[in-house]
Amino acid sequence: MKKFIAGLTLAAVMATGFATASPAEAASSLNGFYHSNGKSANSWKNNNHNYSYTTSYQQSTIDAYIRQIETLLAQLRALQGGNYYSPTNYGMSEVHVTTRSADAIEDDAATLRGVVDFNDSDEATVYFRWGISAANLYEETAQIVLDEGDDENFDARIDDLDEDRTYYYRAIAEDEDGRRVQGAILSFRSDDDGGRDDHDDNNDNDGDWPQVETGDASDIGDNYAELEGEVDMNDYEDGYVFLVYGEYEDQIDDVANAYDSYEDVNEDGDDLQKIAVDSSLDDSSDYWVEVSGLDEDTDIFYAYCVAFEDEDDDEQLVCGDTQSFTTEEN
Repeated sequence: MKKFIAGLTLAAVMATGFATASPAEAASSLNGFYHSNGKSANSWKNNNHNYSYTTSYQQSTIDAYIRQIETLLAQLRALQGGNYYSPTNYGMSEVHVTTRSADAIEDDAATLRGVVDFNDSDEATVYFRWGISAANLYEETAQIVLDEGDDENFDARIDDLDEDRTYYYRAIAEDEDGRRVQGAILSFRSDDDGGRDDHDDNNDNDGDWPQVETGDASDIGDNYAELEGEVDMNDYEDGYVFLVYGEYEDQIDDVANAYDSYEDVNEDGDDLQKIAVDSSLDDSSDYWVEVSGLDEDTDIFYAYCVAFEDEDDDEQLVCGDTQSFTTEEN
């Protein structure tokens, strides 16, 4: 259900946004990832900004304000276009949608992919939003209406792209009542040679398993943080990328040995949580995930992982090294 806000000046909306939402809360509301345990998280690709300031403290503070402003601008643009939805509607739709990795990437075109789960809904309207910034997905593909008898996978071809440039996108689905859900924001980079086959085998790396790197934690608050990671599928495809985090280091360390897939990972309260990030990675990608609902002044351990099938169609799981950070004291 659409929610329109009237009678507010731009200054008033911006003032309200800064007064009531932390960067983590604003981002979580915008991206709409809510867990049944009350925790929330959102994910999208890292913009790879590189700012230089006098001190690391100044850089961290200004980066946080920049992210908050970008999030607020995206919400304001949605308001201007009449597409703003109340955050309370996120996650309440009968349908569920997942953003998949882009395919058939050329220097001026690419195919965006997604998959919708109809659940109890008879039909779903699906499409993509994309652009050159994760905070401003201003382009929109044509909407497609699917019913429960159709294939759950859908795609859209976008063109007129600039070569050798990073683009961001997400899959969106609406149920019969107009309630909308959004997949994670992913990215791809257009080719610079106009002829690379995105799925050609790398003859120099035949048999190489995926490589996973767990990155740094940033923008750490008393109950939230931003966690970075990178996954390279090497010679494998359809990787299911996810993040695990919690207060018990041993459980994070044991994920790769104890489980074979994302579905098998058993959450264990504050000790172990999981977040799906990408359901079908075919090449390599950087990720940025924000988690919230953490306990203050607490050591948090985390790792990125990818599940895939090997050449014998056996399920395999690879995780990066476990990293940690400490939340601030309120």
